[in-house]
Formats: sequence, structure tokens, C-alpha cells
Amino acid sequence: MFTSSSPEHEVQAERLSTSNNKVKKTEPEYETDTGYAWVILVACSLIMPVAVIPMTTSGMFYVEFLSSFPQYGQLTLWACSLNAALVYLIGKF
Repeated sequence: MFTSSSPEHEVQAERLSTSNNKVKKTEPEYETDTGYAWVILVACSLIMPVAVIPMTTSGMFYVEFLSSFPQYGQLTLWACSLNAALVYLIGKF
């Protein structure tokens, strides 16, 4: 069995025990809200209907597009699905 009682180990252990007592836990400092968050909230609330309403009502427009444009259904469907594709592709940026 190996036991070490060298002075170097005792000094090192003493340094570790005293250094742990000196560590102070500090809370992170957060900046106070200056009202800019409300601008972002209002902007997001206004842009959501612009992005979502055309996607949810595209089925109603699809019937009108079919009667207005004498094309195949697959070609007419691109007009409805293009908005949803752009919202999901550009929404990441």
C-alpha cells in the first residue's frame, strides 16, 4: 500500500482547500429592458398574420385559380405552395 506524506503533497492539499474558500459565486448581470423588446413583440405580432393567413387560405384561392387560369392542377398549385415554401425557407434567417 502506498502512502504519501511528503511535504509537497501537504502544501498542495492546503492550497486547494484555501483556494476553494476564496471562490465567490457571482450572479450574471443582466441589462434592464429599455423598451426595445416591446418593439420586437409588436413587429412579430404584425408580421405573423401576413405570413400565416395566405398559407391557411390557399385552399380557397386554389379553386379560384383553377377557374381563372386554364392550366393543369399541378401548375396552379405552385401559386399556393410557393408562399408556404418561402416562409419556411426564409424563416431560418
